[in-house]
Amino acid sequence: MTDERRVNVLLVDDRPENLLALEQILESLDQNLVTATSGEEALKCLLNDEFAVILLDVQMPGMDGFETAARIKQHPRSRDTPIIFLTAISRALHHHLRGYEVGAVDYLEKPFDPWILRSKVAVLIDLYEKNRLLAERTIELERSNAELEEFALAAGHDLRAPLTVISGCLEVAMLRAKGLLDDDFERVLNRAAQASTRMNVLLRNLLTYALAGTEGGSLHPVECEEVLEDAIANLQTDVEESAAEITHGRVPTVFGDATQLTQLFQNLIENALKYRS
Repeated sequence: MTDERRVNVLLVDDRPENLLALEQILESLDQNLVTATSGEEALKCLLNDEFAVILLDVQMPGMDGFETAARIKQHPRSRDTPIIFLTAISRALHHHLRGYEVGAVDYLEKPFDPWILRSKVAVLIDLYEKNRLLAERTIELERSNAELEEFALAAGHDLRAPLTVISGCLEVAMLRAKGLLDDDFERVLNRAAQASTRMNVLLRNLLTYALAGTEGGSLHPVECEEVLEDAIANLQTDVEESAAEITHGRVPTVFGDATQLTQLFQNLIENALKYRS
């Protein structure tokens, strides 16, 4: 395993021979094993590095394991670090309970089975690595979302200007040609004007959605009947060309985003038209 992917494991015991034994048990995990001979030294280690798991002896001179664990859990950086207590003396039930009260995830009595200890540590390391990967992926996702929102804003603004010109030209053409064109051509102009209007609405919704994404928009009651009709209208040309007939039952009002729901219905209809038998 490369040094970049190794995680830190903190071993805390006032007896060097015990630390050596722990290192030998955990050596096969191929992780970065850090040792400390007192609670004070362990706290200093935690100030400088992040650890996947801490193996902590209970009976130590000065600051014992319980007090050390309590202080570890008070620090924001280490409060979620799992602690396994190791003890050869404090075997009474109230010692176990106290260990769990100060934040331990396990309490092992010496002599313990090396295989069991190694397995427990391996599980906690695996959990730590998965959490670290999840955090990295979350950061990447947030970055991607931010870039997508920026693109949506830029694209929306860039497309609205020429679309406004098209809509204006169509409106002028319809006014000047009123009564001079046959019914079929007039119907074509009307359809183009309606499509231009719907495209303006879609772009406005795109900008609204992008801004909501940057500002953490909330969900609102949406009449699905209305958004479904909008989706059908957006696909009117495709529906007519495929000679399809779209029917639906009653659709409810739901909490959501109207733009996304319109796109959802539109995708469903497009797929139905594309893959119809």
